[in-house]
Amino acid sequence: MIASVCMVVHSYCPDDPRVRREAEALAATGTKVDVICLRNEGESARETVNGVRYLRLPVRRKRGGIVRYLLEYGAFFIAAFFMTSWLSFQNRYDVFQAHNMPDVLVFCGLIPRLRGAKIVLDLHDLVPEVYAAKYELKEGSKALRLLCFVESISLAAADLIITTSIAFRDRLIERGVPREKIEIVLNSPAESIFPEEEPWTGPAGDAFHLIYHGTVVHRSGLDFAIRAVAALGEEMPGLDLTICGGGDAEDDCKRLATELGVSDRITFHGQRPIEEIPEHIRKCDLGVIPNRLNVFTERNLPTRIFEYLRMGRPVLVARTPGISDYFGEDDLLFFEPESVDGLAESIRSAVQTPDSVQKTLERGRAVYGRYRWAEEQGHYRAVLEALQPPGPA
Repeated sequence: MIASVCMVVHSYCPDDPRVRREAEALAATGTKVDVICLRNEGESARETVNGVRYLRLPVRRKRGGIVRYLLEYGAFFIAAFFMTSWLSFQNRYDVFQAHNMPDVLVFCGLIPRLRGAKIVLDLHDLVPEVYAAKYELKEGSKALRLLCFVESISLAAADLIITTSIAFRDRLIERGVPREKIEIVLNSPAESIFPEEEPWTGPAGDAFHLIYHGTVVHRSGLDFAIRAVAALGEEMPGLDLTICGGGDAEDDCKRLATELGVSDRITFHGQRPIEEIPEHIRKCDLGVIPNRLNVFTERNLPTRIFEYLRMGRPVLVARTPGISDYFGEDDLLFFEPESVDGLAESIRSAVQTPDSVQKTLERGRAVYGRYRWAEEQGHYRAVLEALQPPGPA
């Protein structure tokens, strides 16, 4: 058994769902877990939730350009390095786990490593792909080469790399990471937060409610969803879209909804605590994930797919290789990426053929059943325990 683990993440916790799931999975078996994270306004410096101790540093996330991000990452790295080092002299950790972004947080584990801890880097996202998509970096550009270099030295510093999907794993292998050094732990829904509910049986009357929850950025493709709602406006007067999330593209999406005359059909709730999301899903008919196609989204497997399926809601997604690694053509409602017409037609079809949608939902839920967190957390604990030296015979 692992006695103690230290995690570092540039995020607010316990709001970060992946960090929370993994930390609580360890704490539930008696492991002492410390999580070093950001401190949001109104949060205490230290708090214990479900057996996990959160130690919050005086750094907050703020929107801005790349210089702003670098300064924020740098401030957090320095503070986290000293906090981790100080804690490691008080408590000898068995495992130090860094959650990206940024990848360099793995080096906060220097002192824990010198004191015997194994080092794990949990890649929530592939940093070169994220920034290439966000800033339209060209292949071979100096900035992209620098990001790949930073990623490579960070990966080399880890004893184990955990990532979130087959596509992410395969990309790392393409970049030279040994296959045996990588394990996949999927982003399955936290079952204590997202209840398993009866499957959707069709819309109630003329109303048809769509939902998107997650980061609102350019790559999310929410402008396509807003345009699809506008395109179906006269034909489907009961159609609306709920958006739970914040991000750099939120203001642009609000302006677009106003310009298209559908601001009364698009409800923006902003960033919400994860505990509130299930209630919004429960009120909707269909989860929509309209991602733009780029080097990141083509490999990404959105957790929202599993969250909608667990709560019995059909899912309409842009067809990408990262999703197709897990779901067949008949397991979800697919449309071609970046096609407003295709998205609108899929919404129309879902309204007109609820029986077919229910069958698709049933198949999708069967896929989800193979990747429930009850299964994934066991795998997660096992790969960490495998890092520990065998006990005496």
